[in-house]
Amino acid sequence: MIQDASRSPSFGRGRAHGRVRARGPQPRCPGHDGGPGQLGCLVPALPVQPRGGWRDVDHRFRLVFCDPARSRAHPRTKGSMMRWTVRLLLCLGALGGCDTLGLSPEEIAARDREAARVAQLRVQYPDDPAFFRANVGDTVHFASDSSALSPEARARLRRQAQWLGVNLGYDAVIEGYADDRGPRGYNMPLAARRSQAIASYLVSLGLPRERLRGVTFGEGNPARTCEAPDCLAANRRGVTILVAGDLL
Repeated sequence: MIQDASRSPSFGRGRAHGRVRARGPQPRCPGHDGGPGQLGCLVPALPVQPRGGWRDVDHRFRLVFCDPARSRAHPRTKGSMMRWTVRLLLCLGALGGCDTLGLSPEEIAARDREAARVAQLRVQYPDDPAFFRANVGDTVHFASDSSALSPEARARLRRQAQWLGVNLGYDAVIEGYADDRGPRGYNMPLAARRSQAIASYLVSLGLPRERLRGVTFGEGNPARTCEAPDCLAANRRGVTILVAGDLL
């Protein structure tokens, strides 16, 4: 039985101190008569015994107040908790300002605008390869005997760069193709130039070159098998294939 724990210099330091919620029937101190001067007692939460005095009370014991009117945190305990709360908030505030240390207001505003832009792009370009193929577009086409990018091809590649810029878990393999009207010795270098033109434009838009790899198929793997000039145009193409970042 604790006769007057409030006089103990270690009151409020043990693991068992704090607010006790009086919900439902509460354990009673053995032999307690409710008289003055008896603050409470320790009731084991598990069938074990305390190892020592108040300073060594195990956390498996909790304090039961004999007087319900005193069943609240000690004033010194409340003040200590408040001081620690204030200190914690100050520390968190200091940590939150570390990323802006040394930046001018203009630099902070520019950084915030960039963060907002990236957040909007993440909504516009979800992390889904099927979305990339269907909505961004993975294929651009070229004129006959040319590796120059058309305005339509550049617009599609800008969308590809934006998608890759916010979905960093993917890299890209750029496949270059040609139609079959020329000899293989001509078609392979032409397809390689087309793949290189796509990769160079994506790099100019801000993508790191190490995230891109070019491969050349020449007239192989045709998109369409035909002889008409309009049909052959589908084979003069470059295709952006998404791969997991650690597989490139």
